[in-house]
Amino acid sequence: ERQGTITIETATGPRRKEQGSGSAIVRIIDDGPGIAREVLPRIFEPHFTTRAAEGSTGLGLPLARSIVERMGGRIEVESRPGRTCFEVVLPSAAATAVEEC
Repeated sequence: ERQGTITIETATGPRRKEQGSGSAIVRIIDDGPGIAREVLPRIFEPHFTTRAAEGSTGLGLPLARSIVERMGGRIEVESRPGRTCFEVVLPSAAATAVEEC
């Protein structure tokens, strides 16, 4: 309902033994009202949505998580009023290339 700010941060993570090299980290942060505590554990469930009246299918976050996990990464979320942060951690391209060989 109000104008807010979306911040995108990128970083590299430390080398992880199981990956063989570092990782890429992307954080998407907003300063909105946050995700309700009782809803937060369910946001990655297929077809779960709080926006059914707006035509949402509840597939966006489960699909995003599936793609990230297929790439050997993870997606996590922390939320409180005034700050929600989705963090995507992906293995570096070198680590992915080794797995594909």
